[in-house]
Amino acid sequence: MGLRGNNDEYTRLYLTYPSLIDLFSEENNEKLHEKGFLFSLIVVTLKSFELSSQSLFIFFCFSSIFLNALFIRKYTDFYFLAFLFYLSHGLVFKEWNGLRMGLASALVLPIIYYINQGKKIKFFILVVSAKLIQYIAIFSLFLIFLTEDLIELCCYLVYFLL
Repeated sequence: MGLRGNNDEYTRLYLTYPSLIDLFSEENNEKLHEKGFLFSLIVVTLKSFELSSQSLFIFFCFSSIFLNALFIRKYTDFYFLAFLFYLSHGLVFKEWNGLRMGLASALVLPIIYYINQGKKIKFFILVVSAKLIQYIAIFSLFLIFLTEDLIELCCYLVYFLL
C-alpha cells in the first residue's frame, strides 16, 4: 500500500487490470467489482494513457490532498494552520497508507458540507462516488439522518479538529 514502490497491492492490481477497451468484456467483469467500479475505471484510464503504476498513487494522493485543502478552507478561518496540521499528521496516515480509503475519507468533508447546506443531490453523488472507490463509504449515508443540530455539531468538530 501507499508509496512504497513497485511491490505492493496497487501496483499488482495496476499491472493485472485490462485496457479500457477490454474492461467491459465478460472475463473482466469481476475486476470491475473487486475494488470498486470507479476505482477500476480510474486505473484503466490511467493505464490507457500508458502511465506507470506510480500515476495511480499520484492521482489518489493529490486528489485527497486537494479535496481536504478545498473543504478545510470552507470550514475554518485558520486555513493555513489547519492545513499544516493535516499535512503533518493526517496525510501520512490516510493518503499514503491506503489510497482508496484516503480518497473516500477525504470525500467525507464535502459530504458533511453539502448535507449541511441542504444540497442533497450533491450529497448523494459524493456518497455514491465514495462508495464506488471504497465500499465502507456507504456508512456516509447515515449522515442524512442527522438532525440539523447534529450536523452543526459535526461541522464544529471538523472545525476544531482541523
